[in-house]
Amino acid sequence: MSFKNIDIDSITLKKFNKSWLLNQPINIKTPKLYIPFGLEKYYQNYILKLQLRDIKNNKELTEFQDFIERLEKKLSDLLNLEVPTQLYYSEKYDPILSTKLLQKNDKFTCNAFKNKQPFSIFDIEKGTYCKCNITIDSIWLFKGKYYYKIKV
Repeated sequence: MSFKNIDIDSITLKKFNKSWLLNQPINIKTPKLYIPFGLEKYYQNYILKLQLRDIKNNKELTEFQDFIERLEKKLSDLLNLEVPTQLYYSEKYDPILSTKLLQKNDKFTCNAFKNKQPFSIFDIEKGTYCKCNITIDSIWLFKGKYYYKIKV
C-alpha cells in the first residue's frame, strides 16, 4: 500500500503488556531509497539505513519524509511523550531512515530481489537503491523510554 493512502489521524493504540500495539499495523511500500552503508549488524539485530537521496528534487521523497514525521508526531501525541525518531538529519547529507530486518530462528523474515530474482540479504550492496515493504506495528517501553522500529 502507498503511504499516501494511510490516514494517520485514524491511528489508535491499545496497551499490551509493556508495549502498545497500533490498532492496525501500517504496511507500506517505500519510494526508491539509497543504501549508503549496506547491511549493518548491531548486537543480534540487522539494520538497513536508507537515505532519502536527492530529496530536494523529488516530491515523492519529500512526501514520504513528511509522512514519517507526521506518524511519529501522532504516536508521541497518543502516548503523551516523545517517541524517538527513526529519521536522522545532517546539515551535509539528505535524511536517513533507520529500518530493522526481522529474524525468526536466526533466519530473516523478509526476502530480497534484484531484477525479480531472489538473492541473499547479506549481498545487499552499499551504493545501490531499493524499494522496501515496511511495517510499523508497535511501540515498547525500554529503560524508561518508548521506542518503535520500522521493520522491513
